Amino acid sequence: MSMFGIFLVLPITNGFSMKEYCHKNDFSCEQPFFNQQGKREFGRCSSINVLRRMLRLGMIDCVRECLVTSQCTGINYRPDWQMCDVVGEINHGDLEVEDGCVYSYISTWPESLAGVCRAYDCDIGEKCLFEDNKVRCEQVYCVNNPNPDKAISDEKFGNHKNLGAGLKFRCKNAINSRDMLIHFAYIQEDGTLNFDAF
Repeated sequence: MSMFGIFLVLPITNGFSMKEYCHKNDFSCEQPFFNQQGKREFGRCSSINVLRRMLRLGMIDCVRECLVTSQCTGINYRPDWQMCDVVGEINHGDLEVEDGCVYSYISTWPESLAGVCRAYDCDIGEKCLFEDNKVRCEQVYCVNNPNPDKAISDEKFGNHKNLGAGLKFRCKNAINSRDMLIHFAYIQEDGTLNFDAF
């Protein structure tokens, strides 16, 4: 193999590492070379029931995040933004046309990508973590709907439920210029909204 070939192979194999999700003695888990990728719908995404939104992730990492997050049934992936949305249950009709976005049902991906977490169920709002050879669950998203009454999201890709996130809203049926102002809410660590944070 030429030196050029080695430089091409190394980033590919390192990009699929799952060390953080696998037992230290399970090398086959750390390097999952699966035969089939999940079914993807190009140019469609869901803006509702987005449980978590993460930046700077590749698509396989996004799939992993869905597999280890409770209530996740699919992902939105925006490759140009390296943006991953972990999406809860939706109807197929809830998918909207969105250029540059890919939606994929998690059931079409190999569960082996979840590592040891594939056999572990966390409560709603939690994600499974494998650290120090122990499996544990950690709260990562708000269980309740973060949309305040009489308000609509002003987020470019819709709201999400990440703990610690700031969300933009504006009033529904705005009648005057004050109602058209953008308001902010902060999802606190206990999952409640704080409108005084900004």
